[in-house]
Amino acid sequence: MSKIEAEIAPWALPREEITMYVKLEKGIEFSKIIITLPKCLEIKDFINVVKHYEKDNLIVVLDIGKSTLSKKDYFGITIASVEPFKDLAVKSKISIQLVEANGNETEIETFARIFRPLLEINKIPEQISINDIEESTLPIHLKFKGFGDISMRIEGSIGGSLVSEGGKSVMDRLFHGFLREGLFDEEFEEGDGKGIIIDKTKLVRAFDEFKAKLKDSEYMKELEQDKEIKREAIEWLKSFEEVKQEKFMNVLYDTMEGYMIKKLTDIFARNVSRHLQIDSGTNIIAEIKAKLTDLHLKIFYKDLAGNIYPPIQSTVKILDKREKDTELRVLIPIEVENVDESEAYQDVGAMVIQNVI
Repeated sequence: MSKIEAEIAPWALPREEITMYVKLEKGIEFSKIIITLPKCLEIKDFINVVKHYEKDNLIVVLDIGKSTLSKKDYFGITIASVEPFKDLAVKSKISIQLVEANGNETEIETFARIFRPLLEINKIPEQISINDIEESTLPIHLKFKGFGDISMRIEGSIGGSLVSEGGKSVMDRLFHGFLREGLFDEEFEEGDGKGIIIDKTKLVRAFDEFKAKLKDSEYMKELEQDKEIKREAIEWLKSFEEVKQEKFMNVLYDTMEGYMIKKLTDIFARNVSRHLQIDSGTNIIAEIKAKLTDLHLKIFYKDLAGNIYPPIQSTVKILDKREKDTELRVLIPIEVENVDESEAYQDVGAMVIQNVI
């Protein structure tokens, strides 16, 4: 067994902190321990290091804390990659040299294994059309590669002006509120082939509470400060007389159960993607002033370590076939219909990485 050994986490995301422990045989007297890091890694912290100095990419440990209770002496360092790599999987070599007081030297090496995600557009139409009869949607198929959970948002622009909008409607707001309050039984499990179970007692109580809140001026002020809710929705609610509010709640109650089941079914469908959290509320809302208009899309995404990756881009042409109300703004929901995860990494701890940096 070597006089010195190292333990390090089997994987990490870019910029995520990685702790490496160095263990020594009990009683070894050393003059220094030299740790050589590649330039792509930086030191973040030390554990049980009493004295050290740093020079360029070298860390020289001169003294560590020792305990009579532990079987081995040890110290640790916390490191992280400086930037995300372009490659989806890399390993960075870390050399550790033990120089004993008697002049004997032992050298070992270990690797920081770093993985990143990559999102690509798999399929998107070159052109969509809008007409007077039916709502048009913009379907997108994505491909996820590499490793790590990500969240994404979609931004659209026409002629340099942003036209994407992700604000929540009143129905969406109610749905997500009920979701947080545990309105649904069995954590949305489907039972006996009858579909999603909804606790109707809680539904009635929730609507009664909401009706009371609509009459509360302080609650309405809170809604006005909520940037997630569309301004038009706030003004619409504030303009209600009490009789109209009651009619509104009755209609809403009659339709809400079906709406919730539809929304939950959509959530189940989107959970097919284990790595991607999709903003399903993104819409394109714009005035279309020409028969053929270029819609420029950018998809931004980031991982759980907060790394923001270069956006993926595409351009879709909008063909306007409307014959009436051509001056009105159009609504085009963006639907992520499929996420291909066939090239997502699975057991990264056992994965062989060829690329050494």
